[in-house]
Amino acid sequence: MQLSRIHKWPRTVLNWLCAGHGAYWEHCARQRGRRYQAMRRVCKSVWIGSGVLVLVNPVVEFLLFIALVATFLCLALMDESDYMQEGNGT
Repeated sequence: MQLSRIHKWPRTVLNWLCAGHGAYWEHCARQRGRRYQAMRRVCKSVWIGSGVLVLVNPVVEFLLFIALVATFLCLALMDESDYMQEGNGT
């Protein structure tokens, strides 16, 4: 089997499993959007910055603190709820 076919099989299996669910296709469409890609780049930058901070100060407690902060920040950035889009937020 060619390498180009091997790396596509997980997505093919996931598409087959979720074929009847509309929310899955909405999520796939959302992932292709500009806003989602921009937030993904910001999240990646947060993790790279966190990694640099941990390399500068390699203490276990600091590592755990930075990992928790980066995780929370990325989850907040990548939140897909429509709360802010509906105009309910301030």
